[in-house]
Amino acid sequence: MKILLVFYSRTGNTRKIAQEIAKSINADIEELIDMENRKGPLGLLKSGRDAIKKRKTRLQRTIKDPSSYDLVILGTPVWGSNLSSPVRTYINDNRKLLKQTALFCTAGGGPDRYAGNCLSDLEELTGQKAVAFMGLEKKDIKKGFAAKIASFISVIQNPQKRN
Repeated sequence: MKILLVFYSRTGNTRKIAQEIAKSINADIEELIDMENRKGPLGLLKSGRDAIKKRKTRLQRTIKDPSSYDLVILGTPVWGSNLSSPVRTYINDNRKLLKQTALFCTAGGGPDRYAGNCLSDLEELTGQKAVAFMGLEKKDIKKGFAAKIASFISVIQNPQKRN
């Protein structure tokens, strides 16, 4: 199976997880570059507001064609209990090119607070059920996430385990 991992990371946490997943499954990887300045406290506030209002953003042009992949894994930080605007924009711009998707989210709070929103948004935007989902908290990133990543990858690689 040919896999592309597409992610956005404002602080580096989502990037760290994306790189680990891509390395573990030999996936191609592409980082979304937001043309909006989201640095610092004001950038954080703007990011949350944009996500709550489900706004899109301007992205630097991506290189990889998602239609060339059997599965696209999307990685996003959770902003205001929603998908980040860069990932929302990517999904919206490429929805017809995505054969299958999986999603992982990183957030400061517990997975139950955001899992439903992010997963629902992905499935609504793509019109398809995600093959796998993983939520990681800030504490998972600091203390270790290998077991959660292994479980996520197991679902992706074994169709009988898919949610």
